[in-house]
Amino acid sequence: MARIKQDKDTLPLYGSITGIALPGEQIHVTRGVALRPGLFDTFSTPMMGFAEPADGGHTPAPWVAVDGAYHSFQARVELAIEDLTAFEGFAPSQAMWLIAALLRLRIDAPVRVTTVANVPLHTLKERTDIWPLSFEAAPYQNGLFRAGRIDMTADDIEWLSDALPVATRFFHEERFMRALTIFDESVWASRLEIGTVFIWTAIEILFDCSGEQHKTKAISSALADCVGHDKADRDHAYQIIAALYGKRGRVVHSGRNIEREDFGQSHALARAAFMNVLGRKELPKPRNITLQ
Repeated sequence: MARIKQDKDTLPLYGSITGIALPGEQIHVTRGVALRPGLFDTFSTPMMGFAEPADGGHTPAPWVAVDGAYHSFQARVELAIEDLTAFEGFAPSQAMWLIAALLRLRIDAPVRVTTVANVPLHTLKERTDIWPLSFEAAPYQNGLFRAGRIDMTADDIEWLSDALPVATRFFHEERFMRALTIFDESVWASRLEIGTVFIWTAIEILFDCSGEQHKTKAISSALADCVGHDKADRDHAYQIIAALYGKRGRVVHSGRNIEREDFGQSHALARAAFMNVLGRKELPKPRNITLQ
């Protein structure tokens, strides 16, 4: 039987999501988008062979499993995208990624879309003519995780439904689009140092500080104002942010390592900034900082 090719940029699109579980049955997110419970585990072990395969054939035995290259993902939720009305100008794969990226901002667990297909994933077990496509398959995932999987609460679901249209609108603004995509790349970085540089690059772009001459002051002020609750909190945040940005500079200019705690603080500050921007429904305004 010929295989039916799947296309991540064709509707409908269904994806398996790790890191979350649902409190009940199907949840409506927005028009044409729903979260559904299910079980979709992926697993594989790369193998080493020692002989050339025959033309068009398989690699002959014996084989040896490659230790340390085993990747297993346990997904308990299906994300169904059947209509792009709420995503003007988006391809299906972009909508899939954006929803996953928003969940990564909100949920303290390793959220990722492991596979996608153009048919509901639970139907795959009944057919041999469709193979799902790998989607977010990086062997690494950085972040601040309280558990491998977290039950979404009513507040989480409400936040996602509220934040999604704002993020979709902001995504047509190059500054937000570049900032969020670069920040999300930090999640998949193979080294914390690379991830740290991605995080601070995203913050520079989000607050339009890339061209500032006195960048540490500009970034520290902008980010502290965004995440601080009051003057004392903002002053305290300013000191922490300036110190973290200095460590980012030593990574870039001196090849220094970054501690996991420092990466975690940088990541948490960036997450808070993006969530606050989405909650306030407006992008940060360009800043004019006067130096004394």
